[in-house]
Amino acid sequence: MSVLKQGASGPQVVDLQSKLKQLGFSSGIVDGKFGPGTKKAVMAFQKSKGITADGVAGPVTLKALTSAIKKATDNKGDAPSDPKPTVPLNLLTESDFKEAARLLNCDIAAIKAVAEVESSGSGFLSDGRVKILFEGHQFHKHTKGAYAESHPTICHEKWTRKHYTKGPNADVRGTGELARLEQAMSLDREAAIKSASYGRFQIMGFNFSSCDFDDIEEFYAAMQASEGAQLKAFCCFIKANNLDGHLRKHRWASFARGYNGPAYAENKYDKKLAAAYAKYSKR
Repeated sequence: MSVLKQGASGPQVVDLQSKLKQLGFSSGIVDGKFGPGTKKAVMAFQKSKGITADGVAGPVTLKALTSAIKKATDNKGDAPSDPKPTVPLNLLTESDFKEAARLLNCDIAAIKAVAEVESSGSGFLSDGRVKILFEGHQFHKHTKGAYAESHPTICHEKWTRKHYTKGPNADVRGTGELARLEQAMSLDREAAIKSASYGRFQIMGFNFSSCDFDDIEEFYAAMQASEGAQLKAFCCFIKANNLDGHLRKHRWASFARGYNGPAYAENKYDKKLAAAYAKYSKR
């Protein structure tokens, strides 16, 4: 069993943070990075269980955490034989949006507007897998067109919507897109991961460094782990690309240009953002 402490990162930390949050020991946004907030939450949990409060999640602490989660679940009346939920439990809460709004110095409605336009307000499919959109023109760019002739539907020079695969409710970010990503990964894994957008805010993989990740695989694991990690990546991306001012002032055309590219008007991103913001700002 692993020992998790400050400085650690990855899916195991996401799981740790999610369990702590589920038990009421919130470490902030679930982002897969063991920082001071996570250490504080671990110490609080350890104190509640009479464990030495050193902030290190070793075998004793992790076992106690697992037992506490099982007990909490059983107390809710779930039978041990009940199937596990297919949708991740660590979805965004109102407090997560509030913290993100504080980090970006903007209102919550602006962040919710981006989430709705980019992913219809959900970072995962109904089966629990991350929601993505695979971009063949980006795969062409990152492989220098190496598979344009052999795989024209996933490797093409110019952007086109004709190769997207629609799922339920005509949502193109469905299981078909995951299949396209998997096909591309079999040809060039790194280029494929860079060529898709992920999660609730649909951030492109090639932006991993702007999202405060050291490598593309760390980014890919985080996007599959939780909406909290997706939100944290979004906040980092916005700050790194100086888009927080546009978001704060609701300059939707300028924001869309920086977030979706110069062709944003073709998909009416600015108008969709304005409409979504108007809806959430009334709530």
